[in-house]
Amino acid sequence: MEGSTAEVAAATGYSPQQVRNLEALGVIPPAPRTPSGYRQFSAVHVRDLAAYRDLALAVGPVFARRRCATCAL
Repeated sequence: MEGSTAEVAAATGYSPQQVRNLEALGVIPPAPRTPSGYRQFSAVHVRDLAAYRDLALAVGPVFARRRCATCAL
């Protein structure tokens, strides 16, 4: 699956802003950009976001989620 921020957010249960914040925190690798500057996420990003969500649900808040005081997660 390749998709925009909104498409990946819908597929993973995160909001688009959460996807951008998790990318900025390094939880997922930086997404390549289209010529017009939009992020183009891949199946790897979707897999990593799903794994991160599963980890957070299993063990509680993950350090990377608490590290960014200004991120709306």
